[in-house]
Amino acid sequence: MNFDLLKKGMKSQGNEIRFLRLVTITLLLVTLISVYLAATADKSMKLEVTAPPTIVKDFWISNKYFDDDYLQQMGVFLSYMVLNATPKSLNFQLDLLKPYLSPDAYTREEIEINLKKKKYEKYQITTSFAPVRVYTPKEKDICKIEIEGYLSKKIGTKSLPEKSGKLTLDCININGRFYVTNISDNF
Repeated sequence: MNFDLLKKGMKSQGNEIRFLRLVTITLLLVTLISVYLAATADKSMKLEVTAPPTIVKDFWISNKYFDDDYLQQMGVFLSYMVLNATPKSLNFQLDLLKPYLSPDAYTREEIEINLKKKKYEKYQITTSFAPVRVYTPKEKDICKIEIEGYLSKKIGTKSLPEKSGKLTLDCININGRFYVTNISDNF
């Protein structure tokens, strides 16, 4: 029997056993650290994305910026919501618009829609908007959507001439969520 060969084999097995123990301990530590981090992680973080009801193009959203396709689709959706109006639909439109408005803008828009409602009820006004172009100007850290189109207006049963103009939506990105800060038009 060759004792040198036996010693060499036992030494090799000892090295292999030590290596496997080290790997096992390392895996155990990594598992324990992962479990600890998962248990103590902040669970209050959530991602909430507002999107138009109909999505025509793919888009992306980051916590600071919106894709142009997203802004264009939101602009068309909101333009229909704001400019297609009857005396009876204005309260419903305000309720639909509320989640898209920043808290500062909500009070101002609520006042404007209530004034608009009184005027629309008094004169029986109905408006209809047809967008023809959506533009998202490229300005540093400014989020703006401009929707050009034609506004048709009826007072009672009398149709007024169609007007071309532009609806402008100023918006902000708060942690990846879309909010409108101002709505203005020149019809």
